Amino acid sequence: MVQRCLDNLEDGRTSEIFVAQTCFASVSEFENNHIVALQEKRAHHKENPFINNTTAHVCHMCGRQCAAAIGLVSHLQSHKR
Repeated sequence: MVQRCLDNLEDGRTSEIFVAQTCFASVSEFENNHIVALQEKRAHHKENPFINNTTAHVCHMCGRQCAAAIGLVSHLQSHKR
């Protein structure tokens, strides 16, 4: 869509204002789609925090699961405070 806007501007077939409005609309649509995709990705990750639960490291005090051992070490420091 943006390339078509630029082509039309170079050919002189449309006004600069129309091209600017069309390009703005295209960029806005892209940004909105990108935000929706990120929200869906976040929701998916929240539903499935650990794809393979056998590799999760579990805190013996509160049961929190960490994907990496270093995450568990860091988490255990919070219990010392």
